[in-house]
Amino acid sequence: MFIYLNIKDELKKLIYSQIAPSSVIDITSENFINLNILEFESSVIVIYKFQEGIETNLYILKEKLNKVIFIGLFDFENLDSVERLLNNDLLNYCINICPNYEKRLLKILKSLCKEKNFNSDKLSDVEKSMITSFYIYDLIYGDLSRLDDIKNMKTQIGLKDKPNCAITIIIDDFWEICRSFDNKKRYEIKMDYLKATKDALYKLKIDGIACSLIGTDKLVILANFEKSRKDMIIKICKDIRNYIISKTKYSVTIGIGSIVDNYKILWKSYDEAFKALDYSFYLGAGNVIHYEETKDYTTYESSNEEIPNFKYLFFKNINQWDNEELMRQYKKIISYLINKSFNSETIKSIIIKFNFEITDYVLSLDSKNQKIYEYSIKLNSKVLRANFFEDIEKQFSMYMEEVSSIIEDLKEKDKIVFGLMSAKSFIDKYYYKEISLSDVADISNMSKSYFSRRFKKLYGKNYTDYLQEVRLSAAEDLLRNSDESIFEISEKVGFNDSFYFSKRFKEKYGQAPYLYRNLLRKVNN
Repeated sequence: MFIYLNIKDELKKLIYSQIAPSSVIDITSENFINLNILEFESSVIVIYKFQEGIETNLYILKEKLNKVIFIGLFDFENLDSVERLLNNDLLNYCINICPNYEKRLLKILKSLCKEKNFNSDKLSDVEKSMITSFYIYDLIYGDLSRLDDIKNMKTQIGLKDKPNCAITIIIDDFWEICRSFDNKKRYEIKMDYLKATKDALYKLKIDGIACSLIGTDKLVILANFEKSRKDMIIKICKDIRNYIISKTKYSVTIGIGSIVDNYKILWKSYDEAFKALDYSFYLGAGNVIHYEETKDYTTYESSNEEIPNFKYLFFKNINQWDNEELMRQYKKIISYLINKSFNSETIKSIIIKFNFEITDYVLSLDSKNQKIYEYSIKLNSKVLRANFFEDIEKQFSMYMEEVSSIIEDLKEKDKIVFGLMSAKSFIDKYYYKEISLSDVADISNMSKSYFSRRFKKLYGKNYTDYLQEVRLSAAEDLLRNSDESIFEISEKVGFNDSFYFSKRFKEKYGQAPYLYRNLLRKVNN
């Protein structure tokens, strides 16, 4: 095997025409990390063009390679580095780049290949694994420049025909499983799954190859299914899934891309397989998903007012519903998000925000209860890490049990005070909406007349005065911190009539809104 570092294409072609090595790896700064995790057992010739900083990569290769010969090519001005490289065992042959230096290089290579049999047509298992990985990476990322560098490429890595379909495999909850493991253990788990995947291809007689996607929880299969129907490919992938599960400890989910007419555009099938895998968030673990069965995703910005309306009803009734009903209403919000095809990250973002809103609401009723805040932090942490919606649903159900328990405890201490505090918290949150006496009385579970008397007794003012005070305070904040018009602000805080808003604002703050804003600006300047 030959490994090239910083070698020009012209020289590589000359070496190929004269030596015809069985396998070649062309290392760049972009793919060096891929090589870094591979183990080498066979003899390797490393040919490098010296440049400053190359020692770091050479040291890594020296550590990884059991049998290595370094051939360095040096410009005249870099010859002073030769002694340092020799002393560090990073140079076995030194070649000065001068006219006809290629002849000397070829002479050395032919001698080495004859002595060590470097140009054997048969790849070792490790070499085959390496070349397979680079072949797959080049195809799925659309880099076709190196695919002809290896003699009899398909035969060498075990393909009968050029692949026309990409399949992605994820180890379900891989990062949760491996949270307490070091990199070595995580790597071992992935290699176990990769071996099971390769064995499945062999046992099921599938014309395909597989490798691990470095730094992820995913594996990739490139296969040739000729013109197989979608349902047949799904069946084959289910067989692969079942075989992997039977030979390993955990389940896997599989995403399938469409068949392409030309292997040079196999990256399109790979992109589709990746998107299909993302759809497992909605369907759950252990599924086999074809790209054609998925939907296009939208973003939160495309939503209308349905999400805020769902939440409004949720908070309006949070004190009346039992835990089972709260979960039903919560699922309505999630069902809406899923039916609208919001992507998983958007759904997580909306859920986390909603969870914090619930926490803030409960804290407004019981500010000393910090446990609910701790529960919320743990919940949102698990939401961020969740691979499947069903995991989020399970965690939220546990969280709502805590919320319901806190609400029931508060009711038992003083049902009247709890009802009044709930009404006040609702006004504080939804002051900008139309809130009637009937609304707040229902929230507190009292008649309108009884609620009015008790609210004024507890807070020193009736509910309409309190609602107006909250609205005016919010308006004052907007006048201070925004450039919105007086009309926009009055509507935003819940006043339908901007003239009425201005009158009430002047009564509270001594000046009309526009004069108040002008005064603030003068003071700030």
